[in-house]
Formats: sequence, structure tokens, C-alpha cells
Amino acid sequence: VQLKDLKNQLIVSPPLNNDPDVVIRRKDIVITLNDTLLPNTTYTISFGNAIRDITEENILDNFRYVFSTGPVIDSLRVSGKIVNASTLAGEKGVLVMLYKNTGDSVPLKERPYYFAKTRDDGSFAITNLKAGNYKLFALDDKNSNYRFDNSEERIAFSNDLLDLHKNNDSINLKIFREEPVKQSRVKAQQLAAGR
Repeated sequence: VQLKDLKNQLIVSPPLNNDPDVVIRRKDIVITLNDTLLPNTTYTISFGNAIRDITEENILDNFRYVFSTGPVIDSLRVSGKIVNASTLAGEKGVLVMLYKNTGDSVPLKERPYYFAKTRDDGSFAITNLKAGNYKLFALDDKNSNYRFDNSEERIAFSNDLLDLHKNNDSINLKIFREEPVKQSRVKAQQLAAGR
């Protein structure tokens, strides 16, 4: 096998502070975690389309490795679609993020607890979730830092908390670009002396 575009394809959820080291040793993919894991937590390592065979480059599509640091693997799922608010076309490569902290400004301050990227048609699925209440956002993350901190980034969000106690497959959000909030002078003009 070979790995292509691993930096953009690899997603670990819940996120780690340090990226794992991923190398190929003969026919094996070896993952070294450089972080302390949370207790009783289900982790998902998603490879996206990064794993390919070495001869014909056939893609192992959306391969995921799931493990738990406790006795149970969480099994709830959230899925749906992210579309452009103007064109209603599906949006590819948008981060869909769940936060345990339910404050409105959480995407400005924190990395998400669970997340996934949308497919070519804008559909997404976040799996192996623990039951609870979550704040849901979608972000077209331009600088790959998992935060809404760039005026060029587009965002979508749900006004209500996601009360997750059973699978939810009906999430549909419209992504848009916010107008800049900073005030600026558009025009300066002197009509006459003192005016």
C-alpha cells in the first residue's frame, strides 16, 4: 500500500493535541500516537482516500480505524448534508463539527470534540458518538486549524442543541459567508470648507 495526501485526509476524532505518526512498514500501516488518550473514550482514525494500492493506485475509500480506551465502543451516528446557501449544491470538504461545550462562540475558541469532512455531494456521517448534548457547526476551514477565525471561511450552524440519544440522519445545513463585522470608512469627502 501507499499513502497519498495524508496531511489533508487523516482525521482523528476526538482530536489529539499532537498529530499521530503514520508510516508504512512493508505491507502494514503503523500508527504511533504521540498523545495521552482520554479514559473511557471511543476514538476514530479516518484515512479518507489516503490509502491506495502501490501498483494501480486503487483507493481504499473512507477507511476508518475505531478503538476505545474503555470497555465499550460508542455506536451513535449523526449524518446529513451540507449545501451552499446560494446555490443549494452540496459542498465538498467542509468540516462538520460537534462540541460538548454548548456556548455560541465555541468554534472561535475550541477545537471540536467530534468531526468529519463532507463527501463530494455534501453528505457526511459522524459515527461512534457518545450519547449527550452537542452544539453542531459546519466550517469551510481555510487555514486547517479547526477554528472559525478567518473572514474568508464559510459557516453553517444549528440554532438548537443536538440531543443525541439515538441515531440522527436528518441534519441539513446551509453554509454561508458572514459579512465582515469590522467597521471601515468607505468614502471621505469635503463638500465645502467645514463641511
